[in-house]
Amino acid sequence: MSEYLRFAFTSDLHLDRRSPEAAPRWERFFAELGETRPDVVVLCGDIVGLDKEGPLRELGAALDRHVPDAQRLFVPGNHDLWQRDPDRDTERFYAGELAALFRETAGLSLLDGAPRVLGGTIGVVGSLGWYDYSLAAPGLVLGPRDSYERKTFHGHRVWNDARWTSIEDDRAFCARLVAQLDADIDEVKRRGARRVVAITHTLAFAEMVRSVHEKPLWTFAQAFHGSTALGEVIAGHAEVALHVCGHTHLPAEMRVGGNGLVSVNVGGGYDRPRSFVRDVPL
Repeated sequence: MSEYLRFAFTSDLHLDRRSPEAAPRWERFFAELGETRPDVVVLCGDIVGLDKEGPLRELGAALDRHVPDAQRLFVPGNHDLWQRDPDRDTERFYAGELAALFRETAGLSLLDGAPRVLGGTIGVVGSLGWYDYSLAAPGLVLGPRDSYERKTFHGHRVWNDARWTSIEDDRAFCARLVAQLDADIDEVKRRGARRVVAITHTLAFAEMVRSVHEKPLWTFAQAFHGSTALGEVIAGHAEVALHVCGHTHLPAEMRVGGNGLVSVNVGGGYDRPRSFVRDVPL
């Protein structure tokens, strides 16, 4: 009997934006993922965008070929919430239809609000995460035409969640998701988890942010990279041993505090798929 479960994480696949010439790279990526023989595959958000069903079915077929026996879990990213419908209700889609769509097309099980205990001792929790501007670049002075709420910089919309979602209050939406993640961690602990793996799409720790001061748009967009409240919840539970995220496409790994917690950003994105494998002791 194995003494651990092997987790393979990937993020920001943006499968609706794949270029045809990158098809061999994608097939090699999934084949190499299969060679790691994971027990659990976790997708950390931004799997698709406006076009969902076709790319998700292709994803399901690729996972069937290369990791047929692995459990498939996911958290959505902001792109996964995008809809063309002018009458869209993003929060309703997130709370309802999204889980069924991803399950029926790709065999993926949503973690948000549905925590799991695997192998009797490993809790797995997840959240989209969202953002509350707490990671905004310190000292950045906003001009009269700039607004985090409207996601505009120098009068131009620079963050497409404003165009393709109906989230009206980022802070309130993020706070609800943070509270749900906290409750989910408590739930797996109650069910006997001795260690917890926490997955979010967005960043949870300010130390994970990479400022690019010579790129003003990127500096402004830091406000949409995540929430320090997520990190406070994750680090506040001593049982959380591993946190994995994505969103910024920049791979990174850091230790948090003195409890041995490790936070990893998988990285990748737009025809540059990456994965991260970790054995978690039972």
